[in-house]
Amino acid sequence: MIKCSLIIVTLVLAYILMGEFETYRVTYQFNGGFYDIIVGSFPNAISMVLGSLLLAIIWGREKFLSSTSSYAIGQIIYEIWQIFLPERTFDVWDIVMTLAVWASLLKLNFLVSYVKKRGLLLE
Repeated sequence: MIKCSLIIVTLVLAYILMGEFETYRVTYQFNGGFYDIIVGSFPNAISMVLGSLLLAIIWGREKFLSSTSSYAIGQIIYEIWQIFLPERTFDVWDIVMTLAVWASLLKLNFLVSYVKKRGLLLE
């Protein structure tokens, strides 16, 4: 029951965040530059974090590496596929953002595992 509740909360959170961001996206974007790159690729970061959270809830931490890596590969394939889809835009910065968040999540997972293994985490 708790697992189902966590999944539902994560999906609702994703819906709210993506909807709010898309509503105000034009306001956040300016006339080019690094800030526009981040704002343009932010939905990929949200998707990567929340998708990995969902996978961790569903399959547990023991499959975190493989499930998160598979999710990142899927996001990259979809981004490349957008070259051939009408009214979609391929953006290399979306791929860079996906890889950056993926690497950050793996580092965070390694850090949590290390802390638990050393007994440094108070439970």
